[in-house]
Amino acid sequence: MRSLGGYAFGLVILLAASGWVDAVDKSDVPQLVRNLKSRDSDLRRRAARDLGEIGPDAKEAIPALAAALNDRDMFVRRFAARSLGRICTDANDFVPPLTRSLLSSGTSKELGSDPTKVAPVFARELRKLDRPVIQAVLRALGQMGQSAVPYLVAVLKEDDTRMQTLAAQAIGQIGPDAKAAVPALIEVFRSGLTGRRRNRTNEHRVAAVEALGRIGSGAKAARPVLEKAAKERIRDRTLRSAIRTALRRIR
Repeated sequence: MRSLGGYAFGLVILLAASGWVDAVDKSDVPQLVRNLKSRDSDLRRRAARDLGEIGPDAKEAIPALAAALNDRDMFVRRFAARSLGRICTDANDFVPPLTRSLLSSGTSKELGSDPTKVAPVFARELRKLDRPVIQAVLRALGQMGQSAVPYLVAVLKEDDTRMQTLAAQAIGQIGPDAKAAVPALIEVFRSGLTGRRRNRTNEHRVAAVEALGRIGSGAKAARPVLEKAAKERIRDRTLRSAIRTALRRIR
């Protein structure tokens, strides 16, 4: 028979796994921010993760988490990106500090917070991050609604089909409120396999078409382009299916 102590130990492990032990709240934010600068990578990982568990109440940690996107530890970078998405509800609170953390200090002072100025710099500097972190950043933007659209459009204009795919998917998350992204999505669809960074698949075009479909009636400007494409011979079955679905949703 197992001892009572054994059962108690098992219960502690179960509670820890479920988050009941070591729960964090707003009062823990200052210490967690300090932990992000620790030499101990495990402590930095935990801090980056726990700040996201606190959510919007951890807003004062945004600059520290943005800086952590440059951390030498891969897991710290990924936890920081995910937590920023959970803390920020407005892209204008999220992107400027993130962009400044990627720039040299001299340039960052001139950046300001105007989305029209920040967006193209953000899109360019985003390439400095590794793909999982880029994916986490863009997915987080997709959860922030209309405020994220200017930044995602800037990413669509980058000559990188992988980033275009992720940005289009994030725009699809936003849906009808992303109407301003329609012209850029149309250009991604038209681009085909052109550009310096060629992609042998149509993944970026499929993502753009799916986003247009999720925007719905607000994407009527794309209907003539999609209708013309629907009449052409497109070998990619996934792309053909996406076009048909988008046309049904746009109508």
